[in-house]
Amino acid sequence: MIGMTELHRYNTLTWVETIWEALHLIHPQAVTPEQHDDIMSAMNWITEELGYQFDTDPDSPTNGELVRI
Repeated sequence: MIGMTELHRYNTLTWVETIWEALHLIHPQAVTPEQHDDIMSAMNWITEELGYQFDTDPDSPTNGELVRI
């Protein structure tokens, strides 16, 4: 298993990364599809509200990572 993000009190990026990593560890049958959608929607909103998004540019060196908007 890949290590978790090192969490730091005053670094909001580490907060968001830590929660996303944990959410991806949830077994698919642990929640209903509707609960899964609500959890992921809420986390996306939190991510955006804190000023981050996933880099989806395939040519970017940070592709797939959370970056500051």
